[in-house]
Amino acid sequence: MDIQQLRYFAVVSQTLNYTRASERLYISRQALSKAIHDMEKELGEPLFFIDKNKLRPTPLALMLYENVSGVLKAFGGLESALAAWRRERETEVERERIPVVFGMGALHAMSLRALFGCRTERDGVIWSFEERTDAGVREKIASGEALLGILRTTPDFITEFDATPLWKEGVYLHVNENNPLAAKHLLEVNDLREQPFVTLGPDMDLHALLEWECSRRGFVPRYLLATLDSHLALGMAVRNEALCFGTNPAGGGYAPGVRLKPLKISADAWGCYAIKNRAVAISPSMQLFLDHCRSVYRENSESAGERAKIIYWRKKS
Repeated sequence: MDIQQLRYFAVVSQTLNYTRASERLYISRQALSKAIHDMEKELGEPLFFIDKNKLRPTPLALMLYENVSGVLKAFGGLESALAAWRRERETEVERERIPVVFGMGALHAMSLRALFGCRTERDGVIWSFEERTDAGVREKIASGEALLGILRTTPDFITEFDATPLWKEGVYLHVNENNPLAAKHLLEVNDLREQPFVTLGPDMDLHALLEWECSRRGFVPRYLLATLDSHLALGMAVRNEALCFGTNPAGGGYAPGVRLKPLKISADAWGCYAIKNRAVAISPSMQLFLDHCRSVYRENSESAGERAKIIYWRKKS
């Protein structure tokens, strides 16, 4: 799925009418129907059905719609910020240029609006940002195409670079509430034996960590699918088809019937790190950016903790 498909899906979910949705999106009804059909084909099940001549959402569509608005809002904010940076780039010539590349998932723990909304006009820097797989981040830094890389990883995986710890994180798994593992407060790696699992693929350090942890205990994870599509992975957890990786908790799961469980691992230094080539000196602007990342993470974690308390007491009542 791409962001355009998610936008189309959101409007169809709001209108429950392909004609009205196509008019709002300024595309043909046929093109809209094809986009939704392609999503359904990728997901492996329908998103909408006809009931008494009316379009109705399936349970999968309801789950997706609950999550898609935040994704679209965050991506819209990122697009606006990037457009502003490009305008600055066209008008400014003699400014420090700092390309930064984020590993997929590193941005989940931070508020995009807070991170990218606070621009650096005061320090006269031209920033550029992109998101890559973890392996892609290392390639960008090694080749010199980017000066800073932000990764969720462990020091064992970034020994060839200068690494600055930004914050420590745990590793979390999405577990369906009907899975016996949902009753455990803390999962052990041995709990994953014979458990169907959706992984991120070999280009992501969480995958490498899982492989390493399981290998030390003498077994191979039972992979059903390798995908970077977090919505697809979460959907499989919702249907109790597999476990999948989650992100730093903000209230115990991102969908009804799913629990977010911490996984006890040997790599207790797992967290978010900034990496750079050893030959590159860190500039004051780069240091300010890293300090800003820490600040945004801290503020986002505090607000997530407050949301978790609210959700907990709502469940209690």
